[in-house]
Amino acid sequence: RLLFESLWRTGEKGKKVTAEEIKTLPAPSPVPFQTRTASVLREFFLSRNSLIIFSICGVLAAAMTYGLYRHNLALNLQQMRVQAQGIASTAALQFDAKDLDQLRVESDWKKPQWAKVVNQLREIRENNKDIVYAYIIRKTSENSMEFVSDADSMNPYANSDNDPLNNVNVDAGPMIGTGAILLQWPGQKYNDAPKQTFTAYQGSTTTDILLDQWGTVLSGYAPIKDANGRVNAIMAVDIKADKLKKLSQDTFSPVLWFMLIFLSFVLIRIPAFNRSLFKGFV
Repeated sequence: RLLFESLWRTGEKGKKVTAEEIKTLPAPSPVPFQTRTASVLREFFLSRNSLIIFSICGVLAAAMTYGLYRHNLALNLQQMRVQAQGIASTAALQFDAKDLDQLRVESDWKKPQWAKVVNQLREIRENNKDIVYAYIIRKTSENSMEFVSDADSMNPYANSDNDPLNNVNVDAGPMIGTGAILLQWPGQKYNDAPKQTFTAYQGSTTTDILLDQWGTVLSGYAPIKDANGRVNAIMAVDIKADKLKKLSQDTFSPVLWFMLIFLSFVLIRIPAFNRSLFKGFV
């Protein structure tokens, strides 16, 4: 192009230029390295083939990100289940079935066995920071459960008496209502007990993440047995579902940020296919 422009400037239109005259023309200036580099990069990033490849990579990256996130979520959920089940199984060994047999009706909360069991439940919760609720339940029929004891209910009437100084915050979560003020006493009916509370009579188990009047939790259950090996009650612990979100964020955030940056790069480059937008480019 530079040679043609030189010839056009020095020769008349339509006039033949001799070889000797061409030799006398000044040599074109070398293209600066920065210009050549920018030109190559522009061709690479803005060519049709490159944009198609970036688009395909972007779709694949999005699919991989979603797949990795779901896999990561499943692993963390399984980790929570193992943790809840392990804590419940270990805690179940700490209770004497004879103490639980003394806790049958509402007035039994005044017995010394009530204070003993509640303090044991509190200690279990304090020693396991991820546990928000610790309680004991028992089956009264094939489809009904009742509370035996609860870590928050040393005084089952603390939230309903006339003394606000002894109120217990049971962290009812999004479903603020009866569950926010209701504490448990021996023999209180457990409405809508998960099916896993019944299967726990055959062995330790866990629930999926459930939403009830106390919030969104994952529960672990384990049988409490008497000296003869008979299941006397079920030890239950709840882990807040927020832990699953935190685990997923902690382990997946670096991958997610990488994928987001890559997708952003692709999305920015696609409109650049219109070369007219880059007339001012080097």
